Amino acid sequence: HKKLQSPPPPVIISKNLSGLVMLRATLAFLTTSPFINNIVPATHTTNSFLLLSSATRSTPVLLRTRRSSSTYCSSRSSRFLSTTVTKMTNAHNDLSSTESAATDLSNTTKDLGAGSSIFWKPDSAIPADLLPNSNPFMSALTPRPTAWICVSDKVDESSSSTSSGTSKDSKIALLEGYNTASDRPPVMIFGTDSIPDDVLEVLSKTKKCSLSLATEVQLDACKKACAKDGAMSGPSFSFSDLGFVPAVRDNGSRPPSVSSSPVKLHCSLVEITDLPDDRGLVILEVDTFEIGKEVLSASGSSKKSSSGGRQVTARVEADLMKPISSLGNGKFGRLEGVYDMYRPSKVTEQDGSVSWTNHEFTKSRPRDEQDVDEDHLSSLGGSGETVEFTYLEEEGCILGYNPTKQVILPRPIGWISTYEKNQRIPHVAPYSFFTDAGRGKRPMVAFVSMARRGERKDAQTDSEEMGQFAWNVVTRPLAEQMNYSSADITSAESEFELIGLNDVPARLIDAPIVEEAPIVFECRYVKTKDVPRHDEANESRWSVVIGEVLGIKIDKDILTDGEIDVTKLLPVARMGYAQEYGLVEPCK
Repeated sequence: HKKLQSPPPPVIISKNLSGLVMLRATLAFLTTSPFINNIVPATHTTNSFLLLSSATRSTPVLLRTRRSSSTYCSSRSSRFLSTTVTKMTNAHNDLSSTESAATDLSNTTKDLGAGSSIFWKPDSAIPADLLPNSNPFMSALTPRPTAWICVSDKVDESSSSTSSGTSKDSKIALLEGYNTASDRPPVMIFGTDSIPDDVLEVLSKTKKCSLSLATEVQLDACKKACAKDGAMSGPSFSFSDLGFVPAVRDNGSRPPSVSSSPVKLHCSLVEITDLPDDRGLVILEVDTFEIGKEVLSASGSSKKSSSGGRQVTARVEADLMKPISSLGNGKFGRLEGVYDMYRPSKVTEQDGSVSWTNHEFTKSRPRDEQDVDEDHLSSLGGSGETVEFTYLEEEGCILGYNPTKQVILPRPIGWISTYEKNQRIPHVAPYSFFTDAGRGKRPMVAFVSMARRGERKDAQTDSEEMGQFAWNVVTRPLAEQMNYSSADITSAESEFELIGLNDVPARLIDAPIVEEAPIVFECRYVKTKDVPRHDEANESRWSVVIGEVLGIKIDKDILTDGEIDVTKLLPVARMGYAQEYGLVEPCK
């Protein structure tokens, strides 16, 4: 600066190359320069650089470079620097390029401005852009798996013979939001806010309940039983109130289930983990799965499962189950379709460099094009029209695999984004074992992370060490990038750089967020709860990471009449098998 006798070329400042203190010092220095007359704050993104205009130009220039999302290698820094320098030189020498880039900056800053999104703190008034009596938290976390939870106050944990099978002794309520936390053992979690107090009281006393999958044919009952007018859960009912027929098993020693549901889970209460404000996280273990044969399709696969080395004999088909999911505010969604997308494949080149091949989000072929062998299904056994699997008593399920993930759906999928503590490397990873753990003025969420051989995943480690994390919704336009971000790279590398997403700073917490995500939860870490397990020799350890939602960003362009419109949001949901995903549409 001191040596220059004429206005300098544009100056590049990157937070990626200098710490925050250095950035502030540099900005303070530049503001005193007679050659710099226009400084515009740049959003913190690994792929964006801000050019400060010289005195000869009236507008700043934004140069943004993004590497291809198909390859990632160790020489990225040199290529990236070379590209940046080339673009900087072109922008300085070519005034027309400068004008075009300045226009891009104007459009970008307009899109990122306060007018394009809503930011709501749960303890504050509902923003004017949203319906006054709506619950932004409940409608922003979609789709949520939905089931009927049934308890009976005649069940005694120490008794093997009770009258719990009679509907007059039972209470049933709609559980709008739960998820699985482990498949070995099969564990379900949800917040105590998610069910009415009388159901929670009976569950705490008897330690037993049933969960019955809510389906499209039960839509009217769901609308009757759902949470309304800002309530955190709907009330309890009798079976007759909802027009249901109770299905009784084990001579009435367990609560009944809904006979019309194709999937029934008979569960025992493991514990209720304490959370702030006298709330808790309910942890259930599934004792017995009861799956209707009408939602199975025969499989000729020779693939061996991890359950006793058996072959896969039948698949649980999501489109045959016709699950219903809660969209919040009394609305529900159904599956628009089932999609396939396999995880990215790692390719090691001859020179030792590593690249990844991603896969596309493609719709599965319709069911009527697949052969369903009814004779084969009838040979699977089970009681009449169902296949049953009791986890602790059977070596493996007759289906050939543990069905936990195949029957809890559609699961909301989003990115957990964090900073690594020491180098502040921005990490982002997709999670579908995600649910709300608390509602009301202090909403909480939980994601489930699995450690192998004692090694925790980055999302869990960063959340615990930094004390904060963000959840970013994954939508249809982001599906392939979400899949790509699951590539197994090291903790020293950033998934943001790998997949070409922009990381920007959160407003209330010290964590990066996905700029392209239309809904973001900014969360403060609360606690981690390890999932109980029976087999200590099992190297996998599942942990539930819980955080309090401090703020929610909602883009205005996904709203219709003050409510989040799922047809505009297009959230991606995780389904059962390794490659299966889904999209939901509103129920009519």
